[in-house]
Amino acid sequence: MKLTIAKYYRITGSSTQNKGVKPDIEFPSIYDPAEVGESSYKSSLKWDTIGTTNFTKYFNIKKFVPELIKKHEKRIKSNLEFKFLQEDIAEYKRNISRKFYSLNFDKRKKEREKITKRKEKRKKLKMPKKTEIKETENNIDEFVKETGYILSDYILMLK
Repeated sequence: MKLTIAKYYRITGSSTQNKGVKPDIEFPSIYDPAEVGESSYKSSLKWDTIGTTNFTKYFNIKKFVPELIKKHEKRIKSNLEFKFLQEDIAEYKRNISRKFYSLNFDKRKKEREKITKRKEKRKKLKMPKKTEIKETENNIDEFVKETGYILSDYILMLK
């Protein structure tokens, strides 16, 4: 059971209830926040605002966002892990829109074999050459890495 006893407000006066905090740069995701987020619950608290707090804005990132998005999108287009994620998102959307699933054992077995082959193919595509540093051994999360690239881009744009 989830129990909310108070609302959280940002310094701008906006609550985070029902909407969350919208990122400047969104990463691809299988899950749609409208389907699984707080706003999908009938009992969710309504979004509202209160008076803003006095604060000083030190950086205006908004003017950099379009260029940061361009660089981000270019990078993830050529990133194998993000390509796999896009394929998975497309497959997920196809599956949730299906009206029926076969109960035929042979058909289900073929579907399972197709998934297994795709996983094996992906594994082979990700295998580094012997001379390369095995980045996959370091278990670097592609989302964290991409976030670092975006931050680096931003820092370089500030100069």
